[in-house]
Amino acid sequence: MKANFKIIKAGTIITFLSLIILVCGCQQTPDHTPVVYGGGLEEVIEGSPAPFGAYDVPASWQEVLEIKGCDTKLDISASISVPDVTAYPIYKVK
Repeated sequence: MKANFKIIKAGTIITFLSLIILVCGCQQTPDHTPVVYGGGLEEVIEGSPAPFGAYDVPASWQEVLEIKGCDTKLDISASISVPDVTAYPIYKVK
C-alpha cells in the first residue's frame, strides 16, 4: 500500500512540474503580424512560367524487386505514356 502511495505521489509531482515547465515556456502573442507580406506574389507567379520543353521519359519500365527474408519476387513491366504536350505548368518564384 505504501509503495502504491509513493508511486502516485511521484507521478503527481512529475505531472505538476511538467505543467509548470510547459506554462512558463509559453510566450505572449505578439501584437503585430510576425510575417510581413509585401504583396505582388500573384503577379510574380502568373508572369514567370518556366521555359517550354518536352518531358523526356522512357517508353517502358522493367524491374525485378526481391524481398529480403522470403523468396518472393515482384516483376514490374509497365509501359509509360505521357500526354502529347510541349509545356507543363511549372512556375519559378524568386
